[in-house]
Amino acid sequence: MAGRNLRATTGAGRDTRAKSSFGLTTLSLLLLLATVSWADGGDRPLDELTLEELMQVSVASASRIAVQLDEAPATVIVVDRAQIAEQGYRDLSELLADLPGMDIVRPYGATYLKNYWRGFRSSIGSPYLLMLDGTVLNHLYFNTTDVMVALPLTSIERVEVVYGPASSVYGANAFMGVVHVISRRDTDYATARVEVADEESTTVDGAAAWSAGDWRFRAALRFSEAELDPSQAGRSTYSEPELLREPRLWGGFLDDPDLAGRFSSPERFVGVDLRAIRGGLELALQTFQTRTGYGLEYAFDQAQPHATWDRYDHSLYGRYCHDLGPRIMSTTFLRYRESGVGDASTFVEGFVGERGGVPTRLIDFSRWHADNSSLTLSQDFDIEWSEKTALSTGIRFEQKDLQKAYEVIYGPSLPPAEVLLSNYPFPARRDVVGPPNNRIDTEELGLYVQARHQLAPRHAAHLGLRWDDTTAYGSAATVRLGYVGTFGPWIFKALFGEGYQEPNPRVLYGGWRGSGSDPELDPESSQTTEVSLSHTRPRLRHVLSLYEVENRDTILNLAGGADNLGRRQVSGVDYHFEALPISTAERRLRLWLYYTHLFDADEEEFDPQRTLLGEVPIGDVARDQLHIGASTRVAPWSASLQGHWVDARDTVASNPIEEIDSFATFDLVVRYELPAEFEVGVRVANLFDEAYSHPGVRGAAAGESPGFFDAQGLWQGAGGFFSSSLPQPGRQVGLHLRWRQ
Repeated sequence: MAGRNLRATTGAGRDTRAKSSFGLTTLSLLLLLATVSWADGGDRPLDELTLEELMQVSVASASRIAVQLDEAPATVIVVDRAQIAEQGYRDLSELLADLPGMDIVRPYGATYLKNYWRGFRSSIGSPYLLMLDGTVLNHLYFNTTDVMVALPLTSIERVEVVYGPASSVYGANAFMGVVHVISRRDTDYATARVEVADEESTTVDGAAAWSAGDWRFRAALRFSEAELDPSQAGRSTYSEPELLREPRLWGGFLDDPDLAGRFSSPERFVGVDLRAIRGGLELALQTFQTRTGYGLEYAFDQAQPHATWDRYDHSLYGRYCHDLGPRIMSTTFLRYRESGVGDASTFVEGFVGERGGVPTRLIDFSRWHADNSSLTLSQDFDIEWSEKTALSTGIRFEQKDLQKAYEVIYGPSLPPAEVLLSNYPFPARRDVVGPPNNRIDTEELGLYVQARHQLAPRHAAHLGLRWDDTTAYGSAATVRLGYVGTFGPWIFKALFGEGYQEPNPRVLYGGWRGSGSDPELDPESSQTTEVSLSHTRPRLRHVLSLYEVENRDTILNLAGGADNLGRRQVSGVDYHFEALPISTAERRLRLWLYYTHLFDADEEEFDPQRTLLGEVPIGDVARDQLHIGASTRVAPWSASLQGHWVDARDTVASNPIEEIDSFATFDLVVRYELPAEFEVGVRVANLFDEAYSHPGVRGAAAGESPGFFDAQGLWQGAGGFFSSSLPQPGRQVGLHLRWRQ
């Protein structure tokens, strides 16, 4: 306890400095806010955009029925391409990290990032759907959304973030919400952005649209490369580079710098999106690749970070929209998709095994592979039933060809002193094979109906029903209910929704039971009740959302395997403030604030014999978060300052570090418009070079106790594979050049 108190005291000192810095900036913004006149100014240009006008943007992600943003039957946050540019987001994950209810954790490894949306902390998979123009991008094998870092940003018109379960709309895995990326629909444009930043980071992102006869074409491309920030090295016990270079741990593998010995985790992300459109027909070819090392995910005495973990996603689809009459729109969708782990994936690990009955340090090299594919056919109808009632209904069928266990081949496990590069039998890519009967075919059928009925002018009731049936899990029925009422500038929403989350193939089959795999697992289910109140004026908007989420059949990782056990309860409040004190063609000032507080975030705890012990806090989830920002434009200059404060986080029970300190960071973006539609800018992330960490993923059991060689020469190091804390990058400066036409 004495050691823990000392650590808490040390952390408190850092917290005080962080909160002080953050508080000064918050106070500055509030003082600025207080000095601004809120008069509308009557002579605004026609192209000036007010917050009231923003609320009239049509969105359909919440229920498949197009309504104004403020009348959507869910809490929906829309971030448009102008905001993406002014806030300098380098990828879509940075956008999500600025929103309420999101707990982002970045290992930069095989798990590139995790988003614990509204307290949902899972080991493998994402509790929400990531969609691009209506097509799901969650990985077929892991149900993860790492692909978001490969999406071209220059082709995005806006991002619609829908809070609350949407299984009655989209089926499985829209558990906590939906992130729907909407592409630009301009007929003719071209834009490109190049950014060079610290630590060998380069990004090229471009998009274009053009016409040829009756056809319209769109193309988008993204390519980025990056490396670990050297400032992360050694900021936790098991991120010390010396561990990677210790011959007694890694033996002959150190003779090849591409295998061992380097504080390095190369990243390469590629995204290609090609579209051809004629009338109501759209054809698309998409390919995305996220190739990384292992970042800081694993303790450095357990695995070498400089390796390859290659995930891919290829998709070909056709969509045809046409009118069946004056009140019925039909949409037919056919898609073939491949999603898996490329056989370029490699792993160098170390562990304690036995030789002749004696505990011995062993190391080996392995290659990994997983192939999955799916075929999807859906038919949807949008029906204007009457002047007061609108319906959206449809049927969806998907057939999946899934891999069970990884296809993996290991080189021999040897003591470090016996590993010689000259004769170690490295497995080749062609040698990667899986066990027999290693595939499973599943079929999924979903039927849904969403209805909106106008009770009175600006008052509407919403009802959503869906029935899904799968050959893997049986049937599931989900419902969504909602009321949206407008009272002058006030809008009140009362919402209820059900959701379910499937255990993905990796969780079912991809590992041994002790690693959390069990083919007998069932889907998790949830119920969310939410009320929200918003007040919007041309220059000022407030949104307050109160919610309670109950998860059942939660998948817990226990000794001997995973199991559907217990219940999870989360209740909280999100507050959103936005202001436009100045908004003209030449001058603009925008202020915003997001605040999240969790009243409760608890789950049931069980012992290894599955006996209920009581309730404990959900690990790795912050009880309070604050995001603030100010952006201004005085042509040709524009600038944006953003601040983020995340409260201290209690970790999961398996993590020896019981708490990860709070932190505050700031990002600054400055842009200058050049002639000929060029723009040059600088982005400084983590402006004050704050040293902070995220909690580790999965069991996070490595701990912080230094390792040592015992009297028998056996290494006594990390308590588990997964790092307990993840040091995050220090100050990073990036320069960009953008061109648009």
